[in-house]
Amino acid sequence: HHWQQQQQQWLKLANLTEQRVRTSLCVPCAPEDVPLLSNVLLPSVQAQSFQPAELVISLSGTSPQAAEGVRVRLQEGLPGVPVVMASIPDAAYAGQNRNRAANHSSHASELLVFADADDALHPRRLELMARTFAHFRAKVSLAGYSLGVEGVDPLDDPFQVVLGQQIISQGGLQHLGELRHRVHQGQPSVDRRVFERVQQKELARGQDVAFLQDVMKEFGPHDNTIVYIGQPLVRFGNWRTGR
Repeated sequence: HHWQQQQQQWLKLANLTEQRVRTSLCVPCAPEDVPLLSNVLLPSVQAQSFQPAELVISLSGTSPQAAEGVRVRLQEGLPGVPVVMASIPDAAYAGQNRNRAANHSSHASELLVFADADDALHPRRLELMARTFAHFRAKVSLAGYSLGVEGVDPLDDPFQVVLGQQIISQGGLQHLGELRHRVHQGQPSVDRRVFERVQQKELARGQDVAFLQDVMKEFGPHDNTIVYIGQPLVRFGNWRTGR
């Protein structure tokens, strides 16, 4: 537990700047995920304390007509947030879909927060990500996840933060799986400019970790290369009800 002793840095939301950067919420999606967009993800976006500047849906395996139908339905549910559809007719892996979401996101956004169609966002996920990004300016920010059964601390309680130098010098990401809130590697928040230098690989599996390793290699062992925020900000299934 030497590692955990060393890296006890705790923050409270009140310590963070109130500044929030312009944020795009990016969702890679296959045809079978489309019903979940409306049933699981959308209600959790409607409930956000800080609304995204846009919702980018990167849908593969779908005709332009069908994709537009999906966009229109989502837009009806989110009247205040532009819904951008980046679809292709061919099947694609999640990494490819994430790259396309990043490339179709607005250049005015500084932060891209990735989500999955079948997982609900913590009601303050975008707020916390936008404020911690304004604070640390990390290339990639990771957080924990909830299975929906364990107790979740109020966001106003102190939470653990692990900075990049610590993560990288201690052998990378595996330690983050041992912390109280296990890390979720597949739904990072990413500085939009990272995608100019590092793209996600087209892998059937493991592209989440490959992307994080590529970012660490490209940007080096610095505190602002990668940051872990010890809060469960994504819930598998529906945040309130499970499924």
